[in-house]
Amino acid sequence: MNPIFCVIMGPVIQKGLYPLLNKNNVKFQSITRMATGFIMMSASMAFAAGVQKIIYDTGPCCDRPLTCPGAENGRIPNQVNVFLQTPTYIILAVAEIFSFVTLSEYTYTKAPTDMKAVVQALGQLGAAAGSAIGIAITPLAHDPSLIWMYTGLAVAMFLVAVVFWILFKKYNAIDREDK
Repeated sequence: MNPIFCVIMGPVIQKGLYPLLNKNNVKFQSITRMATGFIMMSASMAFAAGVQKIIYDTGPCCDRPLTCPGAENGRIPNQVNVFLQTPTYIILAVAEIFSFVTLSEYTYTKAPTDMKAVVQALGQLGAAAGSAIGIAITPLAHDPSLIWMYTGLAVAMFLVAVVFWILFKKYNAIDREDK
């Protein structure tokens, strides 16, 4: 679902939201967009934790949905509609557009011509580090601790957003001066 919503939301944001903000003289600059994207990623993980709580509160197996005692083959899913997760993917898609697309645009426009590839590669290195962290936390991805994993990710991403904003907000002012 996430790639589908990225494809849908990309043009909506690029051709709809950004021109609307510009028309209303709202300065939604690069660093602000990236920090907003990080906060939205945090919100999506918080939403995922809420969905997981609903799953665990719903029978028949509550917090052990795939290892239900007395079930045939021990596997009975809880009775929660899978589409309850949809907002998580919508929020993540918008967050990716605000943060990762903006990061690519920012690094490409700000890097010296002979350094563009290196700067873009450093951005991708950050994505690789995120993937490595994802692999590292996969042992936590099991019932009944999924709520805590999603909550931890939400808190960590929120803290990253705050630190990012504190460290880099000055570049919004520098960018305004350059225009």
